[in-house]
Amino acid sequence: MTLANRIVMSPMCQYSASQGGVADWHMIHLGQLALSRAGMLDIEASVVEPAGRITPADLGLWDMCGTARRCDPRCIRCVPALNSTRVCVYDAEFHS
Repeated sequence: MTLANRIVMSPMCQYSASQGGVADWHMIHLGQLALSRAGMLDIEASVVEPAGRITPADLGLWDMCGTARRCDPRCIRCVPALNSTRVCVYDAEFHS
């Protein structure tokens, strides 16, 4: 992997998710960070399961039924915009 530069945006918990899902807030936040021209962008520290949350508003990798989330349609919506900035995007997972 080759990055545009050595600037990496650290994960920032936004505490804006509802039931672990991506909110419009995340789309705006990610878009702004992608325009920063950092070489790599961490989406947010995401929780693997509801039991590992710090707060009820943490971004999660599960859905409301408790099954693994493959792709949130709202995340897919921002992929073309992120790709146009040439920033490398990744997701840090955690469990508290």
